[in-house]
Amino acid sequence: MEDVEETFRSQSEPALVAKAQLKRLSEKWDHMQAATKAQANDYRTLRWIQLAARVHLYKATLSVDIYDRDSMLWVSGFQLSQRITCLRCVEQFLDYSLQFSGTEYEMLSVTDWLALVAGLTTLAKLALHTSPMPGWDPVDLQIFKSFEYYRDQLSAQMPRPHDSQEHTEDLFERFRRITGIMKVAVKTAPGRSSPNGSTFELATGSGRTVSLLQELPPFKPNGVVNGTDPLPAPWKVSPQFDISSQEFLWKFLLGTI
Repeated sequence: MEDVEETFRSQSEPALVAKAQLKRLSEKWDHMQAATKAQANDYRTLRWIQLAARVHLYKATLSVDIYDRDSMLWVSGFQLSQRITCLRCVEQFLDYSLQFSGTEYEMLSVTDWLALVAGLTTLAKLALHTSPMPGWDPVDLQIFKSFEYYRDQLSAQMPRPHDSQEHTEDLFERFRRITGIMKVAVKTAPGRSSPNGSTFELATGSGRTVSLLQELPPFKPNGVVNGTDPLPAPWKVSPQFDISSQEFLWKFLLGTI
């Protein structure tokens, strides 16, 4: 993670440099994972931390501004690949998180807990706060369903208060409360289709394009879908709930949301 932070400190890179650095860091992660594979079988937390580090790598690359992207035709495909890989990394990390028991959750460190919250928050961000891109459609990718599944499964596995009469919110109840609001936000987000039309098109070797999606309802500029006004987003009601904010994770941890 430290190498990732140092590599992308400037937040702005030429396309070839960004691609080369991502390849280097990805190969470094592969080597690290392979070198500790035997240990990871015995120490599940080690494997969990490694998966969190891989999520961090692709989150960082998504935030890099490639300033010469308009002059290179391959950059759009590269950035789409980054988004898809980031999504799959998050899902892999959360899949692994579901293997922990309630007792093991009680023994997580603050760093591990933040990694878990960051993983689920990244999934919500991919559904809500990604810019339009040909080939990227959060609705078609069913990110909202993935978020709902992982959130509900994690909430069910985490410990419940030992005393039903307690009115104080512990860490796990806080997780259920805040992610419950996030779940509503992700589920009620306006539908968006691919910028190249109402279908997702894939070029084939024969020169044809094949539609991979069914027709999706058109995006309404005024935010009205199917003639009904959607519920206001949580962050429009309360600025404390802006998941795109850099302070969101700490507010989540402290329960100030």
